[in-house]
Amino acid sequence: MVVDGTWGFAAAVDLTPEAAARAAEQAVDVARVAAPITAERIELADEPGHGEVTWVSSYQTDPFDVSVSDKIALLGQWSQDLLGHDGIDHVDAGLHAVKECKFYSDGMTTAIQQRVRVNPGLTAVAVSPDGRFETMRTLAPPAARGYEYLTGTGWDFEAELARLPGLLAEKAARALSAGGAGTTW
Repeated sequence: MVVDGTWGFAAAVDLTPEAAARAAEQAVDVARVAAPITAERIELADEPGHGEVTWVSSYQTDPFDVSVSDKIALLGQWSQDLLGHDGIDHVDAGLHAVKECKFYSDGMTTAIQQRVRVNPGLTAVAVSPDGRFETMRTLAPPAARGYEYLTGTGWDFEAELARLPGLLAEKAARALSAGGAGTTW
């Protein structure tokens, strides 16, 4: 909100008219407090409103529609597959998923935005007989995709998990040849 040429911002968690009114009042207060230290005044361009708009990020399967048991089964299978390789003693697996909904209104435009993001990851651990260990994590970046990201759309987890044991063995061998580098428990 702009008050007398100064920006004022505020937000609300709940989507009620009362919360919107409180947020607007807080934004006005923020603008008034900031006005004395604002060197350059804001002048809004004459921009037409866009009415009511809705945007939903592209995804095929909402990760929140997939049962917890199915997610555990997939991560468990990946972990078991890694543990089946010599030199892998432990695996950590996890999945972070976010469904974020935002609402914006300025009197001329009302917008609803929904974004879905996933961030799966596995870390394999190799422990040497003398207690040193090395780790290697999957490289899959967080993605603005749905659960399909874990099942082959956008990232080849099968190929990455197949390469991971060899890469971890190479890392552990290099650490050992470099004078025993590595982490001790």
